[in-house]
Amino acid sequence: PGVKSKMRRTSTINGMNNSENYHNKFTFYNMLLKWNFNCRNLTLKYIHFVKLKSQLRNYLSHKSIETLEKMMDSVNAYNDKDDLSSTSEIIRRFTSEGVKSQTSTSKDITSQQKLDNFNTILRETRPDEKVVEDYLIDVIAPQIQLQSEDYPDSVVLISTPSIKGKILSIRDSRNNANQILLETRYGILLKDANVFVLNKEDIVGCPDMLSISNPYGG
Repeated sequence: PGVKSKMRRTSTINGMNNSENYHNKFTFYNMLLKWNFNCRNLTLKYIHFVKLKSQLRNYLSHKSIETLEKMMDSVNAYNDKDDLSSTSEIIRRFTSEGVKSQTSTSKDITSQQKLDNFNTILRETRPDEKVVEDYLIDVIAPQIQLQSEDYPDSVVLISTPSIKGKILSIRDSRNNANQILLETRYGILLKDANVFVLNKEDIVGCPDMLSISNPYGG
């Protein structure tokens, strides 16, 4: 028993170490969430301002000015040449426009294979790309209520043991001093989820329906 207990503790610690590469981690337990148009608009507005603040900070940073100076120096080095393709090649080198689209191996696989290889597909990169783990979001035993103003008398109820969300940044690894952001990837996995569509006319006055005195979606 002592050996088995020790092995379990070691396995747990190793699992924790493997999952502690994210810069930001959020965990929610027994979350009751009501999602409607108002929640959507406020959330998108918040995300917009967070991204705007991050972009402004990046534009005013020393790295951005240094990158611009390098581009100007490289262009000046080709001023004596008449070939415009040389200048275009320099600009492509400092931006993500010249990055070719990545051929994904997840194109022709089944939904079950995508679920089984969720992490592998999310982390697919080319040799000159680097994965940065930004956010890990774990939602344990949530119940989510989706409402729409277009259908006020209906609601969609989602119940699942776990929701795992991951946000990754794909950066150019060729320049360690100034790694250019090539792509931001979002992955969400719902495990064994149940989805119910409830209509008001089917619920009100139904003796078989169970209700509570303080419903969170009321």
